[in-house]
Amino acid sequence: MRNIAGCNKLERFSVAKRYPVLISRICVVLSRAIALIAFANVCAYVYLKPALPDVDSLRDVQLQVPLRVYTRDGKLLAAIGEQRRIPVRYEQLPKKLIQAFLATEDDRFFRHHGVDLQGILRAAVANLKAGGIRQGASTITMQVARDMFLTPRRDMKRKMSEIYISLLMEAEFTKEEIFSLYVNKIFLGQRAYGVGAAAEVYFGKSLDQLTVAEMATLAGFDRPLRGHPVASAEAAKVRRAHVLGRMLELNYITQAEYDAARLYPMESRLHGASIEADAPTSPRWCATKCRPSTAMAFIPPATRCSPPSTRACRQRHGGAAHRTLGIRSSPWLSRSTAKVDPSKLATPKDLEAQLEEFPVIGGLRPAIVEQVDAKSAKIYVRDIGEVTLPWEKLSWARRELPDEKVDRAPAQASEILTRGDVIYTVGRTAQSLLFVQVPEAQSALVSVDPKDGAVVALVGGFDYFQSKFNRATQARRQPGSGFKPFVYAAAFDKGYTPASIVLDAPIVIDEAAWSRRGGRTRTPTSSTARSACAMRWCTREIWYRCA
Repeated sequence: MRNIAGCNKLERFSVAKRYPVLISRICVVLSRAIALIAFANVCAYVYLKPALPDVDSLRDVQLQVPLRVYTRDGKLLAAIGEQRRIPVRYEQLPKKLIQAFLATEDDRFFRHHGVDLQGILRAAVANLKAGGIRQGASTITMQVARDMFLTPRRDMKRKMSEIYISLLMEAEFTKEEIFSLYVNKIFLGQRAYGVGAAAEVYFGKSLDQLTVAEMATLAGFDRPLRGHPVASAEAAKVRRAHVLGRMLELNYITQAEYDAARLYPMESRLHGASIEADAPTSPRWCATKCRPSTAMAFIPPATRCSPPSTRACRQRHGGAAHRTLGIRSSPWLSRSTAKVDPSKLATPKDLEAQLEEFPVIGGLRPAIVEQVDAKSAKIYVRDIGEVTLPWEKLSWARRELPDEKVDRAPAQASEILTRGDVIYTVGRTAQSLLFVQVPEAQSALVSVDPKDGAVVALVGGFDYFQSKFNRATQARRQPGSGFKPFVYAAAFDKGYTPASIVLDAPIVIDEAAWSRRGGRTRTPTSSTARSACAMRWCTREIWYRCA
């Protein structure tokens, strides 16, 4: 018994002695592992350093933004560019929008130094449990580093470069600067880069007008994009619910806000740029001339286009220019644009759906003929509704006959229209509405302010979207009588007066190398002769004498 007790005492003593030894060995192994990892990191940094970019260049980063053309009174005419982007400062971001991105992308963003070790361990455990890649460990800083400096290729070299660049960025920039760069750079689908443009594209709002549900929707877009509402409203709802759940979990929103946002309807249509000038299409003619490739050659130095604003056009002059041309109010012949099946005209919703297929042309709205009576016609006009056209608004129409002849005046409305015809109208109210023809004639006009040379109106045709050929700047024509002021200016410079007499006789230049042919020889004529024909020859005579 004594020997057994002695053995147990020795065993207890030996085990007690082993613990410090075991712990010391573990510490040695860990310290060596840490030293080895540190050494490997130093070697990797030395190896990658020559290829690492200068993160300080982010201070001068130039985000690609569309050319935004404004009227002289500050209204937006057009936004031209492949990418839609509205840069915003950190101070302009709503707090809930910041929290929505933090909840879904990097909730420890303001606490780590570019690389989140806790997040890496959490993602590793989650991926091991799932048996595959389910969570990522990239911080917002790492995403900015990847998007700004690296390629999408996935390998260890790129990942290590991403980590080092992130650490360097955190040393050079504040968290607010990095987050602002992130939300302005990310691609959110439909040519929208950054949250400012995405809010306009998907919701037709500015950032300060977004609801919590809409902010969560923007933060929930997958990369590559699979969850934006236009691609799939249901997928967007699922992603939004995930973001809202994370925001609730992190106490960014209350339970009441969460419940209201979950029930908020998901909008799934696109919105255009918030164009503020409503002149029919002249802003487009002006705006296209403000592209960088053409602006400097076209617009006088005092008014050359330069983002973010330009003095190139005035909205109020654009509408007046179209009215001045008169092409809208001078239809020649009446004929319907197309015809739809009358059996599909049951409800206003059906009519609007049919009219969606026909564009608004130069401010002219499409309409469908619902009913034709003896001296009137009931039509359904896009965005206005049902309107009855009386006889005085129809009787101008004439049918087209062969050889460009016009038929007699109609006796009743059925000679002009039939049920199901698609026609065009002009007017904003039922009372002012007129039945018109989309004109085949095209005209152009340029109006210049003589005080400073600013182009205050430019119209290149009836409708920019129907024909983008700019007849004001792209067409090649003889100057005609527009050249006469230059001729007379040269004449005055040579001593001629309005009373000077010139001989309107045949002209030969360089010993018959060229001679004027055609017309008839006239007697001596004053330089202010009234006859158009005499004025033409007189102008030529003065030009030849002054050249």
